[in-house]
Amino acid sequence: MVIGSLLLFFHSSSFPPPLQPNVPGPSFFPRIILAFSVLLCLLLLIQNLIGSRKRPAGEFTWHGRSIIMAIGSAALYLILMPILGYIVASFLYLAVLLIGRIRTWPKILLASFCTTLLMYLMFEILIKIDLPKGFFGI
Repeated sequence: MVIGSLLLFFHSSSFPPPLQPNVPGPSFFPRIILAFSVLLCLLLLIQNLIGSRKRPAGEFTWHGRSIIMAIGSAALYLILMPILGYIVASFLYLAVLLIGRIRTWPKILLASFCTTLLMYLMFEILIKIDLPKGFFGI
């Protein structure tokens, strides 16, 4: 993962430059994500090398229902985003993913709303990337 992230990070330098001065270009966001990926992978590697071995070797738990739900909702999200738009599709996608993790509906709706709002502000307002608009116009 570290090697792949580093290769992609260096490959992103071949992206075209920004169209306007003082505006992040197409490589800005991927480089942030890849840098965090490398950092977190290295921290996890160090933690595994230094940390104690409390789990017995070979212990594995299959969370099939969660994995199938995540993959299915991601596929549905990709299909519905052009139709519903980024904001509505993202809100619904996050709510579906949080159903098994958070117990109360107000918390699920609040977390989905706040995350969708934060992503919208970051993409649309901060780095000026147009997000898909659905038939609602949002």
